[in-house]
Amino acid sequence: VLNESTRIPIDTFSMATSSITVYEWGRGVEHTNLAKELSKFDLENPIQKALKNQLTVYTDIAAGTALATAYVKAIPTAASTITWDTDGTASTSATVNLNAALCGVIRDYMRDTLVVPWYEKSNYMGIASTKALRGIKSDGDFQAWRQYLAPQEVLYNSEVGMIEQIKFVESNNTSILSNAKGTSSVLGEAFIFGDDALALVEAQTPEIRMAIPGDFGRFQAAAWYGILNFGLPWSATATAGEVKVVHLTSS
Repeated sequence: VLNESTRIPIDTFSMATSSITVYEWGRGVEHTNLAKELSKFDLENPIQKALKNQLTVYTDIAAGTALATAYVKAIPTAASTITWDTDGTASTSATVNLNAALCGVIRDYMRDTLVVPWYEKSNYMGIASTKALRGIKSDGDFQAWRQYLAPQEVLYNSEVGMIEQIKFVESNNTSILSNAKGTSSVLGEAFIFGDDALALVEAQTPEIRMAIPGDFGRFQAAAWYGILNFGLPWSATATAGEVKVVHLTSS
């Protein structure tokens, strides 16, 4: 509240930085001109398609590797109980899979204790393995996306639904999100996050490149190449207001 003669108080804006080291990424395929000339099919199209698919998988793994460094680990130890590890390492074994009640526990902890900002509007985002989502889908409290999605809402790729203000997207990349964690491999892993959770640094955007043909054009190759990396802007922290990601996992 201001008096007529007082000036508006001015705060000093402070800013800290996090470092993310970029690396060269790339992988290619070589083929001979003889195979190209004798093939009934155009070899370059399937090769480039395979390289693009591989690039997608590799960038998923890079992003997931960064998200997995989050300090807050959520470990389901009962049908409605989460054990929290806040040192970056899960030291307890999960005994149940994800369900609707556990989504509520995670949502409340993120909202009330960790003070994680919404990803958008009033929603968090969840990227979950197929097994984790099966635990939710098999729960009678699951809310199908058609029941909540307004016509103007964005439906993300592979989005399967929302529960407890968490929109879930399925990932079958088991190199990052396991389907076999915890006691008797009961748990499927997931990342649940709010705004400003992950950063991508690109010095060179990944692209498909064709090699200069070798041996007078007899050997040809294509590869994807980029200079980039993912990282957490708010890393190595479990401090309320700074945490942006919760990793559902197990020892």
